[in-house]
Amino acid sequence: MENRTGLHEISYHEYRVIARIVEAHYREYQRGLKAVVAFGSLVTQGNTTDIDLLEIVEGWQGLNQWMFSGTTDLPLRGQLRLYFLTPEEFVDPAAIPDAEQRAWVEQLLERVRQGYEIITQSPAEWAQQILEQGKRGPVPAPPPSGIGSSGSPLALTGKS
Repeated sequence: MENRTGLHEISYHEYRVIARIVEAHYREYQRGLKAVVAFGSLVTQGNTTDIDLLEIVEGWQGLNQWMFSGTTDLPLRGQLRLYFLTPEEFVDPAAIPDAEQRAWVEQLLERVRQGYEIITQSPAEWAQQILEQGKRGPVPAPPPSGIGSSGSPLALTGKS
């Protein structure tokens, strides 16, 4: 478990809940479960019992967000919010064709980058590298008048 923010440790009770979720989801998705990342006020402030988890699942086609309260099988002291992305959405949200979905994913990743703890990732350091890369921010695009296209990258002249 990698805490890249150095902010707050997750309490034992919430960590046990997270471990049970990871174990159950690993059984369900097996190697398709690429990463689980805890984020939100549990990590950034340490003064809450709410749990926010981002799961990166290969081939994910379900809803992107699920919310739960405690049950007898999984006693929670607060709310549990699970967020799901495919590896492609996680790595390159700009490639998402639907503008509303793209904006949601970009906002979610921005929130995750405010403070997170990687619970599991495969391959090693994969999710960490993606999240750290995003902290540097995207390269800003020039105004439309400064964007060109050409049939060949070898035949650029610098003239429009």
